[in-house]
Amino acid sequence: MATKRPVTFVPINMCSGMSDCRILNFHGTLRSKDPVTRGPYHLMTWPFYVLNFGYLLIFIGLAVRDILWLRCILLVGHICQVIYAVPKGAYPTAFWNSLFSVVNTVQIIAVIRERTKVPIPKTFEDIYENIFSNLSTREFLYFWSLGEISTRPAGLFLKEGDQPHEVFLLLSGEAHVQKANHEVALLERGHFMAEMSFLTDGRASADIVINHEIGVIGWPHEKLNNLKKLNPALYVKIQGILGRDVANKAKKLG
Repeated sequence: MATKRPVTFVPINMCSGMSDCRILNFHGTLRSKDPVTRGPYHLMTWPFYVLNFGYLLIFIGLAVRDILWLRCILLVGHICQVIYAVPKGAYPTAFWNSLFSVVNTVQIIAVIRERTKVPIPKTFEDIYENIFSNLSTREFLYFWSLGEISTRPAGLFLKEGDQPHEVFLLLSGEAHVQKANHEVALLERGHFMAEMSFLTDGRASADIVINHEIGVIGWPHEKLNNLKKLNPALYVKIQGILGRDVANKAKKLG
């Protein structure tokens, strides 16, 4: 019959290098030297589950497309890392994950604020619904504030070959697009003018003639180019709206 090998109990500083010993702590009770089964971080304690739950959330976040859900998932994941790290004394880990948590919290507030609907004045509610519906109401009002509303008298609004410095949106009245003194398109409320020149950085390809006073809102190219630097996501949406307007006009001409 095999005999059991005796277990040796030694002070902590004498246990190094011994394969089969147990440690007497300062209370005189037994403490295993095996890191898996001793202390508060063995596999069956809650910090282990918190840590891996946090990693799982961060992993799931990689597959989430919606920015708000992504931020929320990452926030909870980083908080789990902090909860795990603080009791263990891993303060650098706790610090950086706390910092990530703060950044994600700020971004969550910003996204919620951006997505919160704000009322649009009745005077151009139809323009938002028909043209700018892919923007949030807050984005639309911000973009609208970059433009300047004005009235233009009857006459030649834009001459073929000119280099316009603004993109215009017709708010009231009618404008006639002419080439070689022949009308090729009639523009009404909600149509852009001189948008092609902005998109291609080229010159006007036709005359725009006004028979009666019109109301327009104009966005200078300079402000639109600044928007590209300050808010690239919004700029891309505006580019898409202008491109759609050009495509619709081309379809009508065809």
